[in-house]
Amino acid sequence: MTPIFPGATPDLRCPAYRGKPTGLASGDRARLLERCGGIRPHPRIRGRGRLSLAEREEISRGLAEGCSLRQIAHRLHRAPSTISREVTAGGGRCRYRAVKADERAWARAARPKPWRLVSHPQLCQGPGLSNPGLDRVQRWHRLLVRVHRGLSPPPGAPDAST
Repeated sequence: MTPIFPGATPDLRCPAYRGKPTGLASGDRARLLERCGGIRPHPRIRGRGRLSLAEREEISRGLAEGCSLRQIAHRLHRAPSTISREVTAGGGRCRYRAVKADERAWARAARPKPWRLVSHPQLCQGPGLSNPGLDRVQRWHRLLVRVHRGLSPPPGAPDAST
């Protein structure tokens, strides 16, 4: 029998299921799994390429000492762009806090992410239906593209040089 979650091991399964044939029909097995909470997913772990809390604290200490981002990157054996993105995402040089940055990074890495169309229902509607200004923005964008390509703007179009 294959587990519901790929890669789930027998010790992660429902206690009543135990990975052995139960003699139940598949619908009964599904109800049994649903009653006891299903199969527990693997515990989350941080990827090797991601910054650890210790590295984030080192970034915070380096910023407090007034070190440049390149010096901090050299100390951590990381690319300067990684440190720059981390500090920017954490609120900048003055507002960067290691623990808060780590919590936000951990929350952003959570899976599964909600679908964009579910979290933004206005995207399901046609252009201009949910936002009357959207059509105007699209027309302006088309005009700028035409001007960029060296084509003349359509008659009656606003001046695209601003």
